[in-house]
Amino acid sequence: MQRSGMSARVRIVTLTAVLVLGSSCGQRGQPDSPPPGGGNGPGIDWSDALNGNGVEVPSLDAAQSQLTFTIVPPGKALGDPSSIQVSDPKQFAPADRALGLVYQGGAFGFFVVIEGRTEYTQEFLESLPASCDESDACEGESLIKLADGSTALLLSGAPVTSVTWLDDGIEIEVKGPAGSLTDQEAIGASNAFVS
Repeated sequence: MQRSGMSARVRIVTLTAVLVLGSSCGQRGQPDSPPPGGGNGPGIDWSDALNGNGVEVPSLDAAQSQLTFTIVPPGKALGDPSSIQVSDPKQFAPADRALGLVYQGGAFGFFVVIEGRTEYTQEFLESLPASCDESDACEGESLIKLADGSTALLLSGAPVTSVTWLDDGIEIEVKGPAGSLTDQEAIGASNAFVS
């Protein structure tokens, strides 16, 4: 893989680290609340979808007024998020802002959804699992089909389970700690999002 492809791989697969994660696992026994910190690294506040870089807003309409892309609205099957966040306008230019949604409870347990602009193409996203080698630290990558026919990247394993797909230039990622969000729950939440 070319060097530029590796840095792009790091961007897609670890968008989680930049926006949300760090390196921690939650506990499987608490699906209706944010997983506690600890595990394999420093604690993560999973109720803070943008990792301290966001501000809470009261609605998707309020979020839309602070973003330069059109929000891809979540499907009604997900219900209402417990928190809606946008990148802090004091820290991020309008074109660099993201949307963060926090979901608690329900059929899929606790997870977050991040939406933001991307320069990556569907072709690039779909090439990631096939171009994986040991130096890329990309084990656990596979392609899946979502309910709307979109091809998405499933990332399995510590510290995160995530499903990432593109929708008209917007990268959407459903993610949660691998210790509390299973592959099937992440796929189910993603399918509910697109439905």
